Amino acid sequence: QQQQQQQAPPPTKTTTTTTPPTQVFVGHSFGGRLALEYAASVAKIQPLKALWLLDTVPGQANESVDRVLATITNVLNDNSDDGSNSSKSKPLTKKEIVSILTAPPHDMDLPTAQWLAMSYDEKSGDNFGFDNDFVTRLKPEFEQQDFTGLLREILAAEVPATTTTTTNSNNNNTTTTAAAATNKKTQVHVVRGGKNTGWSIPILSELEKVRKEFPTNFHLHVLPSAGHNVHVDDLQGLVKLFAER
Repeated sequence: QQQQQQQAPPPTKTTTTTTPPTQVFVGHSFGGRLALEYAASVAKIQPLKALWLLDTVPGQANESVDRVLATITNVLNDNSDDGSNSSKSKPLTKKEIVSILTAPPHDMDLPTAQWLAMSYDEKSGDNFGFDNDFVTRLKPEFEQQDFTGLLREILAAEVPATTTTTTNSNNNNTTTTAAAATNKKTQVHVVRGGKNTGWSIPILSELEKVRKEFPTNFHLHVLPSAGHNVHVDDLQGLVKLFAER
């Protein structure tokens, strides 16, 4: 008598399909304005996981932005002029850029000069990691940006849920279930430099209103010893804020 072995049914295949990895954007000053615009543009499509605005003050640009842009423009122009006089001229190194920025007539503080030099392109010698002319033209739009309106739009958007697809190879049945996302809304953090006088009482009052509207995902922080360049003046304090989230 032959024993027939019953073949086991094919295993059920489970595939987890998730939305593209959510992102964290960090922007300082003007960069924070651009990060805010980007976060709002994707809020209803693929919201960010978190947005950090470092001393990004609503209204006009901080005067330091004007100084930095003017200095960068002058340094790039001077370097270009020097290069045109000799075909063997090489782009400046990051170390040379720091020396130029901290020397007269620029007299920039060393931490800021070192920070700028990190983005300097040593190969081409013609940029600091962004289109300087474009940023200069774009800067006047600071005043027209609806800062709190964009914040509310970002804070109200929900992160799409994760979907799980289960396929039974035996009968080709497919079941799709949606699981709630663990972090439903974009977490927005505004970090203020305590020594920056640009944070007026009316501005802080408006942000406090937003915080009361979105208490679970809008966070206000202050680094008391920092000025506008919070990442330069109190890097340790800033890193601590990041680490706690």
